[in-house]
Amino acid sequence: MFLCLDGEQHYIGLKMVNSLFEEHGWETKYFGPSLPLEYALKTAKDWKPSVIGLSVSIVYHLPKLKEYAEAFAKLTHKPAVLLGGRLAGKYDLLPYCSDHTVILKDLPETKEWLQNNEAGGQQNAIF
Repeated sequence: MFLCLDGEQHYIGLKMVNSLFEEHGWETKYFGPSLPLEYALKTAKDWKPSVIGLSVSIVYHLPKLKEYAEAFAKLTHKPAVLLGGRLAGKYDLLPYCSDHTVILKDLPETKEWLQNNEAGGQQNAIF
């Protein structure tokens, strides 16, 4: 499940990452731009993905990022939370993330993460 924060319309990179996960054998759900947190949480609770991925490209959406990251960190099945997008390579986003968020600055870092985390049992992804 790959999603942009509510209000985010920049989804091309997100779509590329979704395709990359599929190429590596992951079952994905691609939600694209502007998914409200309540819908993302419902899907995460129902589907119980191994990974939740977020994309953020607009600076004024950073407070929303903190809200999403904290909500996903509280999920009982403890998925990995990945963060990407235009801002990931330009700013220190740690203050807007939970302790469990992995920031991936570009596609090469995403590929490296995939190579290190492929395998048995990893069947569902949200990004």
